[in-house]
Amino acid sequence: MPSYLTLLLWVAAFGVIIYLFFIRPNKKRQDEQTKMMNAMQPGTRVMLTSGIFGTIEAVGDKQMVIELAPGTAITVVKQAIAKVLTEADEEFEYTDDNAIEPSDGVRELTAAPDDVAESPEYTPESSTGTVSAEDDDDVPNSQESAEKATE
Repeated sequence: MPSYLTLLLWVAAFGVIIYLFFIRPNKKRQDEQTKMMNAMQPGTRVMLTSGIFGTIEAVGDKQMVIELAPGTAITVVKQAIAKVLTEADEEFEYTDDNAIEPSDGVRELTAAPDDVAESPEYTPESSTGTVSAEDDDDVPNSQESAEKATE
């Protein structure tokens, strides 16, 4: 058999191997991803590529609105959906009935809590919002640092 035919057979065999091990599985995976994206509807539980779990509220052409918690929703591109969750994927059961309310021991933050304003360390008059080198002797002045470096 001539050497060019042997070379041609090796190239063809290598091409078949590349197709079977790389191109075909990627095409299958891409078809499954497209099918999953097209099947998503509001109410479906999903996991984002960042690992965040949520429920689909609305589906657009390129984006989806995902509800993370009651009253908290974000808009993501469809490619951010890693997978549709099944009951086996859910470690915790989360419903609106067992949601944590602020009255359950979680304190809501306010602009100026009463306990901070009455604190002896805090007085609005003493706080200027800026720090200067005169206020803190431990903070080196950049000009002094430059002079020490040149000495």
